[in-house]
Amino acid sequence: MWWPNSILLWLFLIWINTNKRTLAQTLNPIFDCNFEKVCSFAQDQAPLDDFDWIYGNGPTEAPFTGPDADNTFQNATGTYLYIRSNSTLRGTVARIHLLPSQIVTQGWARLEFFYHMSDREGPDRLGTLSVDGCGYPLWSVTGNQGNLWLKAAMTFKCEQDMPELVFEAIRGGRDSDIAIDDIIIYDVIGDPFFTTEGTTSALSTNLGESENDGPVLTTSMLVIVVVFSAIGFILLLCLVSAVFKKVVMDKL
Repeated sequence: MWWPNSILLWLFLIWINTNKRTLAQTLNPIFDCNFEKVCSFAQDQAPLDDFDWIYGNGPTEAPFTGPDADNTFQNATGTYLYIRSNSTLRGTVARIHLLPSQIVTQGWARLEFFYHMSDREGPDRLGTLSVDGCGYPLWSVTGNQGNLWLKAAMTFKCEQDMPELVFEAIRGGRDSDIAIDDIIIYDVIGDPFFTTEGTTSALSTNLGESENDGPVLTTSMLVIVVVFSAIGFILLLCLVSAVFKKVVMDKL
């Protein structure tokens, strides 16, 4: 009969839903930096950039821009990285390269970090913060984002064994400090399109997909679902055929 297979199919789908994180994706951190200790990154030099990122603790020197504390500990002793605004050097660029020491095993990586871009005096004079990864532009934001630390997250394809990521900040005018903190790079094992619930994410611009909250079916799972459905359908046809033959025989 077909109904036992249908029950098994629905039980399988329920199991996928309750175990979706294990089935869909595992994130293995390969770079983790909150700037409280020495991190593996390098400052670009001219002609690729014009000045360097600097370490910050507590409020920055400008009174109407920059964070009041780091993101990690939310206090005046915690450390973050930032660029200092300068109204006479608008448009100048500062770049850092992150240098993970481990590889991505299946060609996919995920970047998560916090950023702070605030101009509390106005008008908006903030510049631009952008991220490139493995030769692609991944993410960018321009202008005043409010006086708070915001999280950015993006999953991207990387054909390099060790993902190369570049943070680039372009100065705005006066009161345009840009800060970053708590940078993590993950090796994505499993389904690269999976996103944990409650996480605001942005995918890399070279992909064009959208991340999806909720249960995700990988190719192997989809094959199993199709096979179960086909078995149920075949058994249903056999049942209909048997009933039809019985009706015909009874008439004879």
